Amino acid sequence: MNLESNKDTAYSYSTTKGRPIGTVNTIQNSSFTGLDKPPHPPLRWLGHHRLRALRLRDRFVPWQVRHFYYHHESQARLGTRFGIGLALGQLLTLALRATADLLGLSITFPLDVIQAGAMLAPGLRSVAHRISLPRGKLLYQADQPADEVMLLIEGYGRLCMEQEGGRRLTVGLVAPGDLFGEEALLDVPERESTFEAVLNSQIDVIRREEFTRLVNENPTLLRSVTEHLAQRLLTQQRHMVRLAFEPLERRLAWILLQLAAATGPLNGIEPTIPIYHKDLAAVLGVWRETITATLNRWANDGLITQHPGHITLKDIKRLQKMAEDTGS
Repeated sequence: MNLESNKDTAYSYSTTKGRPIGTVNTIQNSSFTGLDKPPHPPLRWLGHHRLRALRLRDRFVPWQVRHFYYHHESQARLGTRFGIGLALGQLLTLALRATADLLGLSITFPLDVIQAGAMLAPGLRSVAHRISLPRGKLLYQADQPADEVMLLIEGYGRLCMEQEGGRRLTVGLVAPGDLFGEEALLDVPERESTFEAVLNSQIDVIRREEFTRLVNENPTLLRSVTEHLAQRLLTQQRHMVRLAFEPLERRLAWILLQLAAATGPLNGIEPTIPIYHKDLAAVLGVWRETITATLNRWANDGLITQHPGHITLKDIKRLQKMAEDTGS
């Protein structure tokens, strides 16, 4: 009875103050319900080694770095993943080049082919959507509004300008790992050329607003994109010089090797390129009859074999020798 009377007294006292105890407790409990399920400790997957790992972290990682990480965790994780991906891409590029040199293969690797894929992996992949573009199809045409930036994942494409009579003049080539459609980043975005898939292609498409936001939030990504576009500009200049001034057989051997490298590594296997004579003629800017006559002669010499819509490279070394040039 004394306890009950005390409870009644306490409750009546609190109600005279205008704040019932039950109400206060309810507010307090609702304010701290998050304490019932505390967050998991860092590195919990290390088990009983966790404390030792944390001591090593505190000893070797400056407190300024830890402070920055905890206050900018998402940006720090993105930067770390991007750096690791870029380093792995560079190492893989060097390994592929060394392998090609040991096998005596004259393969031209775009400087940022693998790095570009690593560049998109941590950040842009989350805002990109992938599309499939069959060979011979157009992704966009000149003078259309430019709202998106693209990265070629698989396949091969060309940038071209429309001419009178319906013919298209090649003004740029797009290999796997190339970022293109950069007109979308201009103040008045409008397509300067038409993109046509030379081979069946997989393309990552990123909207202009998302691309700009991610690049502005990540200066390292901005620098890599700038370096990639600058390197691609130099590569396009060399390609245009080759397509404009070199003899037909040299150009044809070179483009066949480029397309074969886009379909898979040239590691001794005879690659088969799914392409028609008319498409090769369109890329090189010559008549289809000229391409057909040249390929028939090469087939008789054992350089290639032909099937409807496909060309198999039989003697890669001879083709590489034909395509060799200081501008490659």
